[in-house]
Amino acid sequence: MKSYVTFPQKKVIDTYGGDWKLLFRTIKKKVKPSSRMEIDTPQNYWVVFSKGALESAIFLSSFGSAKAFATEITVFSESKLFMAGLPKVLALEIHGYGFPLACDFLKECGWTQYAKADVHTKKILEHVGFSDGSDYNTFKAIQSIAHHIKETPYAVDKHIWLIGSGNLYNRHETFPTSREEFFLFFDRYR
Repeated sequence: MKSYVTFPQKKVIDTYGGDWKLLFRTIKKKVKPSSRMEIDTPQNYWVVFSKGALESAIFLSSFGSAKAFATEITVFSESKLFMAGLPKVLALEIHGYGFPLACDFLKECGWTQYAKADVHTKKILEHVGFSDGSDYNTFKAIQSIAHHIKETPYAVDKHIWLIGSGNLYNRHETFPTSREEFFLFFDRYR
């Protein structure tokens, strides 16, 4: 049986209710981040975090258990038709989550069917003609590539990201790379 690490959503809701400003002020007082904390600036990272944390708690509490959450995610992730719907729902339900971040969350939680449309994957797949560079079409292009080569979207995402970033983060190594050099190389053989 799988073991699930849970986010203490009930405790968060019991402590803060839906009052993101209370959470913000608590972080400011107890954590004392060195970054700017401007409660009246909607795009301030701590405002976005506070709202997102509370909305995440409320959203997750609707599942009752981590196992129920995993079951629902798996249903979506195994459906070719509705797979992209889940990140869209997360983006609507949780402040600060867009489609790419929702995909990244699912991917990093172990659902390898998801891939993040980030700056590298979007630019590279657009340049080679597999996508128009939008988040959704990049997601779909990665799905298609993965299906064609019989690999997970997660693996395809990581390989394309590595071409663009040169960051072997799990080995704490980087190597020089350049998207532009890759484009020049690609264009020579196009």
